Amino acid sequence: MKRVLLVCTDPPRLQQLRAHYERDDAHVAWYPHDQAYLLDLADERPALLVVDLTLPVAPKLNVVRRARALYPDLPVLLIGKGEYLRQEGLFQHEPGVAWTPDLDRLPAEAP
Repeated sequence: MKRVLLVCTDPPRLQQLRAHYERDDAHVAWYPHDQAYLLDLADERPALLVVDLTLPVAPKLNVVRRARALYPDLPVLLIGKGEYLRQEGLFQHEPGVAWTPDLDRLPAEAP
């Protein structure tokens, strides 16, 4: 069973994401604060990191940076804030990092 780590602070969006990945029999992990994500990443590599870039964005991007430092080939899906990511030049040309504009356009497969 693949393990998906969800980084999301909005409860309705979290429910939608969880349902999407559980449909594929994934084990979904989620934590209420960013420090717990960092501890989880140190303990076990997920098959996929999904990050919903609703506010606050900076702590979530720190989780992505830490995850990629630990596991450079870890697939990451970023949701939303595309213009911000482009303006800041964040994760634009990194292999394994994908972006989707919203929850309605989640890819069926991992990036």
